[in-house]
Amino acid sequence: MYHILKAEIGKLFRSRTFLICSIIAALMSVILLASYKMMSEVYTPEFIENLNQQTATQSGVSFQASEELDLSFFQNLSGISMLEMSFAGDVIQTLLAVLVSIFVCTEFSGGAIKNIASRGFSRTKIYTAKYIVCVIGGIILSIVVLLTTFLGGTLLWGVGETGGDFIGNLLTFLGVQFFLIAALTGLMVFVSMVVRNTGGSIAINVCVIMFASMIFQLFDLLIDSETFRVADYWIGNIVAQITSLSIPSELLERGIIVGVVTLLVTYIAGAAQFKLGDIK
Repeated sequence: MYHILKAEIGKLFRSRTFLICSIIAALMSVILLASYKMMSEVYTPEFIENLNQQTATQSGVSFQASEELDLSFFQNLSGISMLEMSFAGDVIQTLLAVLVSIFVCTEFSGGAIKNIASRGFSRTKIYTAKYIVCVIGGIILSIVVLLTTFLGGTLLWGVGETGGDFIGNLLTFLGVQFFLIAALTGLMVFVSMVVRNTGGSIAINVCVIMFASMIFQLFDLLIDSETFRVADYWIGNIVAQITSLSIPSELLERGIIVGVVTLLVTYIAGAAQFKLGDIK
């Protein structure tokens, strides 16, 4: 296992795909910072006050313009607030989908997996090594985004509030998000191991990231339940919903449960499929 894992880690850090995804992650974070910087300069307290003094009329109904906009966020930006928002979008998840798909599927197209298996290595160990290294790649991509947004936000607006149990909340936030990223990686590795085609795997994994939430929300509209929402248990949604260091206990518990189930189901199913299937 050690030798397989060492070889896979070497492949990851020599991978051009991993380097490119890391650079894109940093660039997307810089673009996000720049956009928030521009919006914070537009939505100044004076601008908000002017809005409060303006009355608009639509369909004969009078309302205060500022009541239609939540502008307070742009007046409280900081390194910490940007760090909290790092997982809110699909940047990390989409780049992870591309990285995992290419990293796993090129081994099949190039015949490397078949050569490794022919040397007598356990297929379960091969699958486990692939999974672990993909998790490492996903966590590094996450760290690139976290550091870029935090350092950039700190330079632009300062660190932010660090009172209370800041260190404990920060460690909980990072631990839960990294665990959920690891579980989501398991799903992507499973898809890639089943599809075994780079283009097809990228397409499926990216579509899952982009459209799964929408599909679950449509399903919730159909069942129209007031007590249960399927979309709340999609792991991608949970990652995006954790946007504060002070994670609500219900969201934290739900995230851990969904993460454990996703990780175990995808790992067991993926390892079994790879062990029993043919390698061409």
